[in-house]
Amino acid sequence: MPTYPGDVLTPGYGATKDAKRLTKEEAPTITKIPVLPISYEDAQPLLEALDGPVAPESWRGGLPITYHIGPGAAKVHLGT
Repeated sequence: MPTYPGDVLTPGYGATKDAKRLTKEEAPTITKIPVLPISYEDAQPLLEALDGPVAPESWRGGLPITYHIGPGAAKVHLGT
C-alpha cells in the first residue's frame, strides 16, 4: 500500500477546495489515533515538558534537549 504526504483523503494531490476526495472508508492510511504533523518549533516545548526516564538513544531526535518518555505536565488540544 503506497503512502502519500499530506491529506489522506486526497492522496497524491493537494487538498484544495475542489479536490476529489476519498471517503474515510476508502482511505487506507487513516490512523486509529489522532495524528497531527507539527514543526520542530511547536514540538520542542511539548517534548521539553515531558518528565520520566530519559529516552533510549534510538528514540531521540535532533533537537538540543534531553528526551524523556513521559509522562509530563503539558496538555494539548487537537481541534477538529
